[in-house]
Amino acid sequence: MSRPDKSRMTLEEALAGTLFTVACKVGEAKLRAQRQADIEANYILGGFGEREALIQLAGASWDIARDSDDKIAVIIGFVEALTFTRLACAHGEKPDRETLLFLLSQFARHLDRMDRSDLGVRFEAAALNIAGELADEGDEAMADMIVRAGAILPSAVFTEAQRQKESTQ
Repeated sequence: MSRPDKSRMTLEEALAGTLFTVACKVGEAKLRAQRQADIEANYILGGFGEREALIQLAGASWDIARDSDDKIAVIIGFVEALTFTRLACAHGEKPDRETLLFLLSQFARHLDRMDRSDLGVRFEAAALNIAGELADEGDEAMADMIVRAGAILPSAVFTEAQRQKESTQ
């Protein structure tokens, strides 16, 4: 069906098209407001330690860290994602610990790219320690990853991982 020529549209048809456009914009605005409300609700629920809210907040923060072109926003995104994920880890769920491992390693790489490998080593070591804990609990994939990491990661990461492990015992 071809679209009617606008010059031949009735006022009613033109208004219907305009109303549809307005309705779309209102719907879009409501969705944006709902997402904002969800973020605000997640902050409240996360404040009470609600795991799913913490995971949602960590994901939103990771999106900022991953997608932003602003160097400061990237750092803030990483720090928030790490913080929310650490809090979620208090619930003891393995996927949260795997997410923390991922975020720590990604942050270490980011710091390396910023010529701050001195800090990157600390975060990579923390990720390695989580992998070690998961391997000790029987996760063979993590055990294999640690073996492969031995050929890739600098020895400073393993030294720092040992130092961190000893300081928490």
